[in-house]
Amino acid sequence: MRENEDFALENFVLGKAYSKIEVAKRGGVTPPANNREWTGIIPCHNAILLFVTLDKSGRESHLKYSDSFDDGGRIFYWDSQNRQDQENKVIHAITHRELPVFLLCRITDKKVKGKTTPFFYVGELLCQDFSGNRPVHCQFMNKDFSSTEEKLRGLYEWQSDKARILTEIEDPNRHTAKGQGFLSDAKKKKAIEDRAMRVAEEFYEAKGWILTDSSSTHPYDFLAQRENDVIRIEVKGTMSGLGSVILTVNEVNNARSDECQTDLFVVHDIQIEKHKDKYESSGGRIFWIENWKPDERDLQPTQFCYNVPKSDGRAEGPIS
Repeated sequence: MRENEDFALENFVLGKAYSKIEVAKRGGVTPPANNREWTGIIPCHNAILLFVTLDKSGRESHLKYSDSFDDGGRIFYWDSQNRQDQENKVIHAITHRELPVFLLCRITDKKVKGKTTPFFYVGELLCQDFSGNRPVHCQFMNKDFSSTEEKLRGLYEWQSDKARILTEIEDPNRHTAKGQGFLSDAKKKKAIEDRAMRVAEEFYEAKGWILTDSSSTHPYDFLAQRENDVIRIEVKGTMSGLGSVILTVNEVNNARSDECQTDLFVVHDIQIEKHKDKYESSGGRIFWIENWKPDERDLQPTQFCYNVPKSDGRAEGPIS
């Protein structure tokens, strides 16, 4: 039984291709009776193996899991099977890093000259964030990322011909209660911000306001005028539901100032589609607060600026 068997990871070479039978033999675990016996997740005593085929265009809709590399191969997004939730024993071991996770990946499962396409050994994955149930969406850091391994580059760069809706886990503005940090992708973040700004502009202009974009020069996004009234508008956009948003110190101070009324305008549940390297945004839901004054109890520090006290340490000379 593989759950009680140790997998010999030292027998695998980064970027080398193996069939499932070869993986079992080299790993020293009970081999599958055939290639179909092993599904996409194989738990062993000391590791969990993920077998992933990226191109799922020929599969039934319920089997088209959203698996792909991002950031040039440094990030890997993976979906569990539809029947699995976060309480599943193996999924819990993946998301809570109870066992190391190793990826074997291929682009297609089409046979070549009658032979099943093998999987390339990608190396270890480290779960950085996760969300959802049935399936569970996971973001991994590709610990063994290689910029020189040609055979892995094709996997890193592969993109589906069809645009796909990104999951909540891929929202660069999302900051989870688990404290696992921000997800970053400049193009994706820009698409979300642009969508929120467009929605806000249409919303206020429909109410008779004339808006000036001040996002690049001031700690608020729009200055709005209507007859003799002037207000400021802080705009936030996110792919996730209405929850927390990230604020800078200057944005908080501006909202608390008596200088001018500031509205908070949030566009949540924005949908992002990715086609090759292009992101397109749509949809969303509106929530806004007029004359917004953020209360201290609703603010949670996410980072600190620390002025290193020179008197408490020692300085070393330059490093050669």
